[in-house]
Amino acid sequence: MKEKTVAVLPKVLLYIIDISILILGVALIALPYIFRMLPVRIISIHFFGDSYQYSLIFFMVCTALFLAIINETRKVLKTIVRGTVFSTLNVVYFKRIAYLSYTLAAVFLYKSIVDFSMPTPLMCLTFLFLGIFGHVLSYVFDKASQERAHDQTP
Repeated sequence: MKEKTVAVLPKVLLYIIDISILILGVALIALPYIFRMLPVRIISIHFFGDSYQYSLIFFMVCTALFLAIINETRKVLKTIVRGTVFSTLNVVYFKRIAYLSYTLAAVFLYKSIVDFSMPTPLMCLTFLFLGIFGHVLSYVFDKASQERAHDQTP
């Protein structure tokens, strides 16, 4: 029973990620229209002053980068579902997740410097730690794949 649950979990997570990618893709396309409907007062309190364009660009960049991170996570889950957990592809995927996370942390750092609001430094630190975690996982998966390749050689 427990082995079956473990085998089903990556497939369920892959399904949830596929739905998330679809929703985030639609949100990225609809973002300019959503921002047009927001009152100027909400934009001026929470985002880049009264600048509609800067706020829209900020959210589109964040959404696109987060969508790319989710897509790389989807690729990792696909290797798990295929049964090739310690492949060298996962090392590449985790490094991409790390670099995308660092980029997103830099975007939030820029937002913290230019137009400070309380959650932006926290988001900056969150994505910075996610990047560090991605690098650690890429290192672990690299060593595990080398170890596995070493064990399989006669």
